[in-house]
Formats: sequence, structure tokens, C-alpha cells
Amino acid sequence: MDLPYIFNFNFPLPFWIISGAVLLFFSIQLVYYLLVYRKPYVYEQKRNKSLPLSENLPSVSVV
Repeated sequence: MDLPYIFNFNFPLPFWIISGAVLLFFSIQLVYYLLVYRKPYVYEQKRNKSLPLSENLPSVSVV
């Protein structure tokens, strides 16, 4: 019994090379975003939770 056409993985080699490169690119972007890019945000959130409330308020300069 043959598998349906959707399960036919007999694609040409350039397709596999390009799709593998695209998958690798987006995987690296995802890891960078989760492990590197969000860290300053997480640290700032922790710092803001530890500060007193008055330091989190915006300052108003009166002339």
C-alpha cells in the first residue's frame, strides 16, 4: 500500500538544503531571543520589583 502524496519525501536536494538552512536560521533566532535578548528585560523586571514604589514613579521637574 502506497502512502499518500503528502508523505512523499522524495524532494530534490536543493529543497532540503534551502529548507534546512531556513530552519537553522529561525532556530538560531529563537534561541537568541529566548536566551540573550530577553535577559536585560528580565533583570530590569526583577530590579523594579525590589525598588521602593517612589523610585518607580516618573519625576516631574518644577520650574
